[in-house]
Amino acid sequence: MTPGYNHGTVYVSTVPVNPTVGVYLGGGKATLWALNAATGAPEWSWDEVQNLWGKPGINSGGGQWYPPSFDAQGNVYIGVANPGPLGGVRGYPWGTSRPGPDLYTDSVVKLSPQGKLLWYYQLTPHDLFDWDLQNPPVLTTAHGQPVVIDGGKAGILIELNAQTGKLLWKLPVGVHNGHDNDGLLSEYAKPTSHLKLPAEVCLEPGLIGGIETQLASNGSTTFAAVNDLPLPMNATGRSSGSAAATIQAIFKATGEMVAVNQDTGKIEWDTKLPSSPYGAATVTNNVVFTTTFHGDLYALNAATGAILLKTPLSAGSNAPVAIDGGYVIAGAGAPLSAGQHPLIIAYRLGATGRLPDTVGS
Repeated sequence: MTPGYNHGTVYVSTVPVNPTVGVYLGGGKATLWALNAATGAPEWSWDEVQNLWGKPGINSGGGQWYPPSFDAQGNVYIGVANPGPLGGVRGYPWGTSRPGPDLYTDSVVKLSPQGKLLWYYQLTPHDLFDWDLQNPPVLTTAHGQPVVIDGGKAGILIELNAQTGKLLWKLPVGVHNGHDNDGLLSEYAKPTSHLKLPAEVCLEPGLIGGIETQLASNGSTTFAAVNDLPLPMNATGRSSGSAAATIQAIFKATGEMVAVNQDTGKIEWDTKLPSSPYGAATVTNNVVFTTTFHGDLYALNAATGAILLKTPLSAGSNAPVAIDGGYVIAGAGAPLSAGQHPLIIAYRLGATGRLPDTVGS
């Protein structure tokens, strides 16, 4: 994760992933650390996955992707990632090695500046499908009151009361095919239970679908880049042969940019995109920007969703857009064919074309 910083403290979380050893191996615990920015000395830590539930030698989970959010009082808001093993393992299908909701995975959590748990809201209890609630919570207002809005790989937006964590509204976005509550069917199942779950599901949102990247808010409307990407899953994780299928699915996937009214939780507009918008949502001056995997920069009217600009980048992209005054800066870091080049590209608002100066990655 990218470290967070607030009032002299640096925040960073461990994650149960080590590329040289393994991913979501048994006993892999996520811990949020608050470190003194001047010295690096730990100020406090918070255990995101508690006792690793039923069989800690098999289970793992938690972690963050992005920095926390902070309110004016210094309270810390985090979005926690998924439990493991994904799906399950041999002998413990459908997560039966980790009975219960698997707190605090797939949750928005509010901590005091001293690391005390103030409240949490779990979106996906007993997650089977790698549906992290990984995006940094958005602190904004609805009906004049402070609220927290978040969304993740489950493809569901939620709004919570910032003081209590009470759910105010919940809204699925993008394509869903009926498996949003499968975790509840196996939450307290035994390994030998006969569950009302198919041996294999073609899941949507898939493992890398839903709301993969950060939300944006203009104070009254929240914008979410949604990836419509179905992938197969079985009782012990990804289906055989799915690695190659995943690559093909990413190339074929489509997406959408969704605008949601913060007061009502209703969709204001939904603009379909021909490629996955892994470039998140960035809003400024009534314009929403994103980039797509196929390598296009989009600008949409924030009030209507109309596409104001679509321009090709130098390569595929999964990078959010940055705004600096009158400049729009986009990263294109994934060459998808011969002749494409990884570049950071700057555009000037009001200009007739791309600026001539680019910076190689």
